Formats: sequence, structure tokens, C-alpha cells
Amino acid sequence: WKNPPKVVGIDIEGNQISPPVLVQISTSDFTILEVPRKNQKLSSHIRRLLTDDSIVKVFCDNFSHKDKKSLGLETNGDFSKPPIVDLESICNIVTGINAKVPRGLSNIVSLCFPELNVRIKKPNQSSKRFKNIGRFAMIEQGKAKPLGGLNDLSAEEQQYAALDSWCTLQAYARLREMMPDTGISIT
Repeated sequence: WKNPPKVVGIDIEGNQISPPVLVQISTSDFTILEVPRKNQKLSSHIRRLLTDDSIVKVFCDNFSHKDKKSLGLETNGDFSKPPIVDLESICNIVTGINAKVPRGLSNIVSLCFPELNVRIKKPNQSSKRFKNIGRFAMIEQGKAKPLGGLNDLSAEEQQYAALDSWCTLQAYARLREMMPDTGISIT
């Protein structure tokens, strides 16, 4: 905590329960994956980060705020301003369109990085989607054994989980650059 990050991207797997199945937090230098302990608590470091108002916490949580709720965070407020921001809210400001349907992380990343000349899209449910998505849902519904730790996840599952929080952080950085001069500070 001598040099805490200024901004972190946060994503959750298994957000129907609190604490969730898996917490992913990315900084500009590294990504942390945490499986809440058997006593259903987040580590003291994660709890401290979540309560530190000097650290901007970035989510892409659509309008349900399930990720935030699963971490015990307040979900009433303006999520276009720190310390808790949501990419969906910031996109509404940047695009000037108050979306009624969530854009989702893949669409926001595509919006933020048009120079990639690709459209990032998660496969739909009928195609072969990563098995871990279903696995996390099964755990949160009590239909599969809870994770005992990160060793219960394959390297592919860990990469998938880490990528969501890292992409959330990268999209936030680009949206900050795209932010119109509205007088609203998202830093």
C-alpha cells in the first residue's frame, strides 16, 4: 500500500452471490485473481482497495450493478464519476446517447479501439463459448463444487478472467481520452 494504483479495472465471475465466485482486478502493471475464502470473505487487501476512495474502481456492469452488489458496494449514484465508475455510464456521455440496453464490454472495447479494424464480439449462447462461463454460473447456483483456489482453474480460464478486468481498464483509459469537454471529471 506504499504506492496504491490510481485506477483499477474490476470484473466478477459468479455475481449472483456475495461474495462472488471469482474477483478479477487489473492495474496498469498486473492483474489479481481472487477466489473468496471458504468463509465467504474477500481478502483484507481487496476489501481495503474497495473502500479506498483515492482509487478509481472501474466496472462494466451494465445497468443491473450485479458486480458491484456482489462486492457489497453501494449501487445508487452517478457512475460517471469516481471513486466508482461504470463504462456504460461513461459511454453514454462520450457518445451522447443514453443507451437503454447495455452495450457490454466487447462492444465498448470495439467503440474505444476502432483502429483495430475488428469487431470484438463474444460468441452467442448457441455457439461454442468458453466452458468456464457455464462453470461459474453452475457454482453460483450451487450445482457445482465451489472453487477451492486458483489451482482449480485452468490456465485458459485464468486468462479469460484476467482479460475482462484488463480490457475494462484499457477501455476506461481510452474513454478518458474521448471524453467531451462537459466539465465532468472521470479521473
